[in-house]
Amino acid sequence: MQKHPKRFLLVIGSLYVFVDEGRLKIIYQEGRKKIAKFMEPFDFKEDENKFRINGLLGHPQIAKKNRTYSSLFINQRYIISDVLFRAISEAYEGTLMVSKYPFFIIFLELDPSVIDFNVHPKKLHVRFEKVDSIYNKVYNVIKGFVEDKFIIKEAKYISAELHDFIPKEEKKFAEITETITEIREKEVKDINSTQELPILPEESVQLNLDDQVIRDKSNKKLPPEAFLRGKYIISENFPKLRLISHTGQLNNKIYVVLEGINENNEEGLFILDQHAASERISKEKFLDAFETSKMSKQKLISALKIEVSPSERIFLDSNLREIQKLGFSFEYFGGNTFILREIPTIMGKLPNINIIKEIISDISKIGKDKSFSDMKEEIINYLSCHKSIRGGDDLSLKDIRGLLTELAECKDSYHCAHGRPTLRFFSYRELDKLFKRIV
Repeated sequence: MQKHPKRFLLVIGSLYVFVDEGRLKIIYQEGRKKIAKFMEPFDFKEDENKFRINGLLGHPQIAKKNRTYSSLFINQRYIISDVLFRAISEAYEGTLMVSKYPFFIIFLELDPSVIDFNVHPKKLHVRFEKVDSIYNKVYNVIKGFVEDKFIIKEAKYISAELHDFIPKEEKKFAEITETITEIREKEVKDINSTQELPILPEESVQLNLDDQVIRDKSNKKLPPEAFLRGKYIISENFPKLRLISHTGQLNNKIYVVLEGINENNEEGLFILDQHAASERISKEKFLDAFETSKMSKQKLISALKIEVSPSERIFLDSNLREIQKLGFSFEYFGGNTFILREIPTIMGKLPNINIIKEIISDISKIGKDKSFSDMKEEIINYLSCHKSIRGGDDLSLKDIRGLLTELAECKDSYHCAHGRPTLRFFSYRELDKLFKRIV
C-alpha cells in the first residue's frame, strides 16, 4: 500500500503552504495579490465518527473562474470529487458572484472503510459508501464556517487598499526614505535663522464658475447651496470639479459616499452601492416571508386577469402554494388564464400588468427543469432584484438613512442577492498613503 507523506510543501500558483499532519501554514506568498490575507483557517472534528475536516477557506474576493485552483485531500491523499466540490461550492451560496468558484485547501480524515479509492487508475477519484451522508456533513460544516467568517465577520474584509491605484512612477517615489517634507525641513534648518527669506508673490488662478451648470433633472428651482454644488469649476490644465450632493449620492445615482468607523476603530470613507444594498434587504424580507408564510400582502381593488403560455400555466399550477408564500395570490381561472388578487406589500404600488407577466415568465424559466424548492433561492434573488432601488434612482436623505438602517439589521449586510459587495471602506490612513503623508 502506498504511503503518503504527513509533512509536505503544497504549491498552488504563487502560494506556498506547509502541511504538517493536516495543519496548514502559509509560509510564502509571491506576487502583488496577497491571497494569504484572504484565507481563513478552520477545523472540525468528530472523534466518535472518525471524521475530521480542516484547512483554509478563501474569501469570495479571491474566488476563481474554475475549480482547478482548489485542493482536496482525503487521508493525506490528493483526490478529485464532484460530490465534495459541489457540497463546498453550495455552502458558499449567496456570497459568490455568478460563474465563480470558491478557492480552498481542505483535508478530510475519514474511516478508510467508507471510501473506495479504486475507481480511477491514478486513484484520484473516490467513491463514498454513503454519498448523501458525506455531502450533508461537509456542506453543513463549511456552511457554518462561511457564515461565521464571511458573513457575520465580513466587516474585516470590506476595507480597500489604495496601493494598487497608485501609478508605478509614484510607487517608486514612495520608496525613497526621505519624504519631500523631510527634505524641506532639513533645508530650512541649514539656512541662517537671521537670514530673511524672500517673499514670493501669491499666484492667483482665475476660475470660471459660469460654465457647465448641472441642473436638477426635474427642473426644480434649486436653493443657492444646491446651485453652487451643481456648478463645475472650470480652469485650464485643471480637472472639472464640483462638490457632491448634500446627500452624498454621486451623480451616477449608483453610489453613496459616507464616512464612519470600521470594526478596527479606523475612521474613513464608506461607499455604498444603493442597488446592492436594497437588493439584500429585499432578499431577506422575501426569505423570511417564505419561511414563515407571513409575507405582508396588499389586496388589489380590481383583480387582474392574466394570460400565460402553456408552460407558464404548468409551472404556476404546480407551485401556487409556494408562490403564495411570496405574497402573490393567484387563482386558476381556466385555460391559460389566472386571476391575481394580491401582491406583496414590498412591491409598493400596483405594478403594470406587463411587469407581472414578465415576472411570471422569468420565474417559470428559472424553475422549468427543477422543483420550486430546488430553485427557491434563485427565484427569490430574481424577485429581490426586480423590487429593489435601481441604479439611477434619486434618493433623499430620508431614503438613504432608511436604507442604511435596514441594511444594518440584515443577517448578511455585506453582499447583495448575487454575491456582490454592498459596502467598501477606504481608511483615512490609506488616503494618507496615497497623498504621501505617510510612506
